[in-house]
Amino acid sequence: MGLEIDTELRETSSSTTLFKIIPHNKEEALANIKEALSIYLQAPSMDDFEIQTTEFKDMVVTQWQANIFHLKSQLAISKTMLQAKDTLIENLQLSNYQYRQIIEHNLLQSRQKKTRN
Repeated sequence: MGLEIDTELRETSSSTTLFKIIPHNKEEALANIKEALSIYLQAPSMDDFEIQTTEFKDMVVTQWQANIFHLKSQLAISKTMLQAKDTLIENLQLSNYQYRQIIEHNLLQSRQKKTRN
């Protein structure tokens, strides 16, 4: 975008992160900064992110790309873990249902034997 800026990323508390964009040219339009921030925030969800960023040989862009890929892989792992947890819960619920059926069947048979005697 041709913006000359300094950035600062700082955690101000355990749940708050401050991201500052400081233009070198104080007269630079706020719209340009807004557009740059929009690109930065939308990049992870862009389908062609890898294609667009490979044309840049800048180390900062490569690091940014690596961070996005790392975070995407962490999300994929989390989704897989949630699916495994859901499958485990379903299997446990099925087992509990089957055990209840066995117990109820055994109780019913026990009652029937008592009434015959």
